[in-house]
Amino acid sequence: MTADHHTMLRFAVLGPVRGALGGEPLRLGPPQQRAVLAQLLLSRGGAVSLPELLEGLWGQRVPARAVGVLRTYVFRLRGLIEPGRPARVPAAVLVNAGDGYALRLPPQARDGIDAERLERLTASAAGLRAAGDLRAAHGELTRALALWGGTPLAGLPGPHAHRQRDRLTELWLAAREDHFETALGLGLHTTIVGPLRAFAAEHPLRERTQALLMLALHRAGRQADAFTVYETARRTLRDELGVAPGLELRTLRTRLLDTPDLPPPPSGGPAAPASAGARVPDGPADRGPAALDGPVATTGHSGSYPTAALPGPGPGVADAPGSGAPSAGGTGVPEPAGAAGRGVAYAVASGSPGGGGSGRLPVPGSGDLYSPGTGVPQPAGAEAVRPGPAGAATGHGLPYAIAPGPAGIVPGGGSHGEMPEPPGTGEAPGCCCVGHGTGRAPAQLDAAVGDFRDRAREEARLRLRLRAAAAGRTMAVAVLTGPPGIGKTALALQAAHAVRDLFPGGQLHADLAGADLDLVLARLLRTLGVPGHALPHGTAPRAALYRSLLAGRRVLIVLDNARSTAQLRPLLPGSPGCAVLVTSGSRAIAVPGALRLDLAPLTEAGATALLGAVAGRRRVAAEPGAVRELLRACDRFPLAVRIAADRLAARPHWKVADLAARLRDEDHRLDELRIDGTGVADAFRPAQEGLDPALTRAFALLSVIDLPAFGRGTAAALLGVAEDEAGHLLESLVDRALLETPGADRYRSHDLVRLVARRELARRPDGRRERDAALRRLIAPARRRARSARGPERHGQMYPSRSA
Repeated sequence: MTADHHTMLRFAVLGPVRGALGGEPLRLGPPQQRAVLAQLLLSRGGAVSLPELLEGLWGQRVPARAVGVLRTYVFRLRGLIEPGRPARVPAAVLVNAGDGYALRLPPQARDGIDAERLERLTASAAGLRAAGDLRAAHGELTRALALWGGTPLAGLPGPHAHRQRDRLTELWLAAREDHFETALGLGLHTTIVGPLRAFAAEHPLRERTQALLMLALHRAGRQADAFTVYETARRTLRDELGVAPGLELRTLRTRLLDTPDLPPPPSGGPAAPASAGARVPDGPADRGPAALDGPVATTGHSGSYPTAALPGPGPGVADAPGSGAPSAGGTGVPEPAGAAGRGVAYAVASGSPGGGGSGRLPVPGSGDLYSPGTGVPQPAGAEAVRPGPAGAATGHGLPYAIAPGPAGIVPGGGSHGEMPEPPGTGEAPGCCCVGHGTGRAPAQLDAAVGDFRDRAREEARLRLRLRAAAAGRTMAVAVLTGPPGIGKTALALQAAHAVRDLFPGGQLHADLAGADLDLVLARLLRTLGVPGHALPHGTAPRAALYRSLLAGRRVLIVLDNARSTAQLRPLLPGSPGCAVLVTSGSRAIAVPGALRLDLAPLTEAGATALLGAVAGRRRVAAEPGAVRELLRACDRFPLAVRIAADRLAARPHWKVADLAARLRDEDHRLDELRIDGTGVADAFRPAQEGLDPALTRAFALLSVIDLPAFGRGTAAALLGVAEDEAGHLLESLVDRALLETPGADRYRSHDLVRLVARRELARRPDGRRERDAALRRLIAPARRRARSARGPERHGQMYPSRSA
């Protein structure tokens, strides 16, 4: 293959990985082979070691023959990239590099890789924006966005592909926001409202996007729509993340409220009409590699808009007078050093695009004092706005003041304090347990499952305990335990909704699975009305403030997926009136005075009722035998039964017997118990990830046996450890609800749990060898007893003993 052929190589990774040689598409092979190519392409010509390639494909679970498979992929890729290379001639493009490989593309070919072009164009646009050339920056971003071909590395497996997919997607999203912002700076607010609204709907948690949409609507004369965007964003952030809008979005809202008139366009007049049909360029020059599966789509995610006849930079592009700093987005508002034009510009106050006069943004903690109702700093020495006495305003007064210095929070509200957030931001002091200052108590619980009605006895016990707390007699805690998928959260929500009217302070919810305790406390405190800048540092101060805010109130708290007592303790209120429902996979959680409920599988009647409620009662009643078989395969676990019911509901022409037959095969049962990205095996993943290596091995190897029950001796033989150690491992698995113990030294496993463990064993690098060795250890005593009973053996022949 000649050097000219090398320059004719083209590759793209934005979308499915594609390649072309001399204009002809390359057949790049199966997903893992393309994943190897992508890892080499994105290394920018650098060497990628063999361990890095293995980790990029398989993570920490590298199969036994992975190195051979990897080298086969490289061999095939070399044949595709250099098809005419003689067998004994060293590769010139995909070369050996140390213990790994490198993809050494010539400059022309490397310049054509779409991901690298995207990065170059966005970096160039950032430089142009910093220099005040919005027109040129807008053009660079337009060319960058035209490269997009969909989800990067689409369909490729492995951790490396996942990481790069996230990185490139974030780069594209930021470029979209920059594109909209430069368009705003050029006076194109009217033309971008449509595509910007669509983009904001696709990404409701991106606060910068919501701020850009608010600004575009405001400049287009649609103030009511702008504030509707803020309210929608605030509710979404509260419901999805349990947080309030950030400073950027809150400050923009405050300044828009204080601006009765629209600011003048940055060019001194409206933008000239765009020529009909002018859109984001999608011609060959801007599309990237040629002959790569057709043109790049620019609809849906891309959202093009007219770009012709852009106005000149105008006075808004110049630096803010006297600031010495470049203006943001052509609005004249100075940006912080190093911001490189990325922040949303809020030049909407004081009747000036430069945002002069009172347009300086106050900085929390800087000593700025807010004038009530305006968000504008007062002169030094002015009296600060402070929270009223406890119980004032909404009746849920905030019993603390925001104090300066390391002390942080002063209980009871002292006379000195740092200023709260700007008024009107939704986090003003004077509110507690009112959903970020909305006047409503927080209601963070998910909806209860209406067709789940087989826990009447357990629910009655929970309601009794919760009513006692609501009456102010106690601080009630109930802990629901059991294996994954047993219905702990469903029961907790059912009981919580049944008594929620008894807790006027509201309902709080936190998922503790893999969560950082400080972050959980921060979210709860913000929900209770504490401004972000007033949050104390550290777990103990936050827990103390949390208890102080709950004192004297009736609040119901649901804490899901607690790992340990230590994680739970800082989240428990300290005074009567509140109640806490805890769900956990750990039976070792010990809270003094707590009601403990260890949930069992559903009764046959309850499981049948759940199946019928979802799949159809007549359908279920028509096949009682098949229903019993299906429920046995599901272990009567609510999650498994619900997934089976959902599958039947989605297949109205199936009989119950059809799905029961598919569930008979234990090797594929977990695959059948999956729908819409939710599966029984997924529910066990957090529990498995919390096991140490010894417990992971024990959990996997115990799946080798299928017995009604077994003891420490059997486990010790399987695991190859002493009985005492085996007993410790078994009890640890019982504590984690991955084993049951029907009696002293008796253990058993639910079928679904055993199938999850068997899959874990199959995934282990030496799983087959470990299984065979465990079985040999298990049957060795029986073999010895058999030999002893038969007498001596020689060369396979039985001989009578001398005493016979």
